[in-house]
Amino acid sequence: MAKPDSALLTRKRETPLQWEVLLVIVLILSLVLGRVLSPVFLTGANISNVLADLIEIALMALPMTLIIVAAEIDLSVASVLGASSTLMGVLWRMGLPMPLVIVIVLIAGALAGFLNGLVIVNHCLHPPSRSAHWRYFAAWRTCCSATRP
Repeated sequence: MAKPDSALLTRKRETPLQWEVLLVIVLILSLVLGRVLSPVFLTGANISNVLADLIEIALMALPMTLIIVAAEIDLSVASVLGASSTLMGVLWRMGLPMPLVIVIVLIAGALAGFLNGLVIVNHCLHPPSRSAHWRYFAAWRTCCSATRP
């Protein structure tokens, strides 16, 4: 078995550090350019608005990162989100108070996640194949609620 070239290994080790430095430089340049082009770019109000808009995405993306790292691509998370959003709209249109709607939707979303977990564990069904069921459910529910007056 041939020994690996030490120069090649050293070069591979240096590359990520150089890449990270380049990314930091691009980030700093983007921030400076944004500030120059817009006087409200780095203000507290703008940063607060960006963070408020980012919370929903972060709540979905952070757990999905762990799922993807574990090599379990699970598309049903977005489907459950769509079904929960539809349920929230339907309950709100029915005239239920928003605190009650939030509790019901959280319980429904948690129950859907629990059922997804049971299907995976008990039936050895791969996540992409069962996520289609949730997509169809969300699409059907959306169509049914959209056709009502």
